Amino acid sequence: MHCFPFKKVKKTQSNNGTGFFYVAPGYKLSIEEIHKVQSKNFNTNSYAEKLHHKELLALRKLPPNLQLDNHVRLYQQHVMKMKKWEEKHRATELAIWQYNESISQREQDEAWDILQCLKRKQRYEDLRAKRHQDEEIWTTIQRLKCKDRYEDLRVKRHQDYARSHAYQIESLNRNLEYHPDLRRSLLKDPKN
Repeated sequence: MHCFPFKKVKKTQSNNGTGFFYVAPGYKLSIEEIHKVQSKNFNTNSYAEKLHHKELLALRKLPPNLQLDNHVRLYQQHVMKMKKWEEKHRATELAIWQYNESISQREQDEAWDILQCLKRKQRYEDLRAKRHQDEEIWTTIQRLKCKDRYEDLRVKRHQDYARSHAYQIESLNRNLEYHPDLRRSLLKDPKN
């Protein structure tokens, strides 16, 4: 979009008696506008908002001492130079932005890898702790089982011993009842 204060016309006219000042072919600035720009009461900020920044830059950087014959060609060359400079500047900005994006992407990937590594390490530590806890529980259960088995064996041995002892006494009593001679000899023995 063209936001330039010059009025566009078809061809370059002479500056004599028209009331307009021709800066370049197709552009003319009225005397009132010139006086407005040159006046001291003019607010430059509000006027600068109306102008396109790049066109104003191109106008400001026109080569000095323009000759009447070649000013059009010089202006066009200047505009082309400015366009090339803008394209180069835009390409540079794009390259810088892409580089920064790639750096930030690389940093994000590195942070993601570190996070995954920490998660894996934490998972491994948790599994290791759980396995250790399971081993401790299993060892405790085995110890308790061994202890119970030992206690059961001890109780069974005591019971077997008591049973065999009772059986021996009972069989001895039976034998003494049926064998009076044996009983008499046992009674005579001072140990009994």
